[in-house]
Amino acid sequence: MLAEAEALVLAEAEALVDAEAEALVDAEAEALVDAEADALVDAEADALVDADSDALVLAEADALVDAEAEALVDAEADALVLAEAEALVDAEADALVLAEAEALVLAEAEAL
Repeated sequence: MLAEAEALVLAEAEALVDAEAEALVDAEAEALVDAEADALVDAEADALVDADSDALVLAEADALVDAEAEALVDAEADALVLAEAEALVDAEADALVLAEAEALVLAEAEAL
């Protein structure tokens, strides 16, 4: 009977040790899974932040290129308007000089 009791106590102790070992292994496995999941979430968050930053830099660069292109178009348009205005002034000045010369020639001809 003592041997049976000792065997029963030993079996219960072994079962308890096995259960505690299983619980410890389960807890360690769960902690490892949690740590890996956290690392994955952190990596994905970092990648998302990097992608957002890249998109922001690209958008700012695009806006700068657009602004520079508009400024260049405006400058070219201003230069064209100025060139046309100068050509018009030159043509009017030439016409005025010719008109004055013709008037002078006519006046001299009438004086003769």
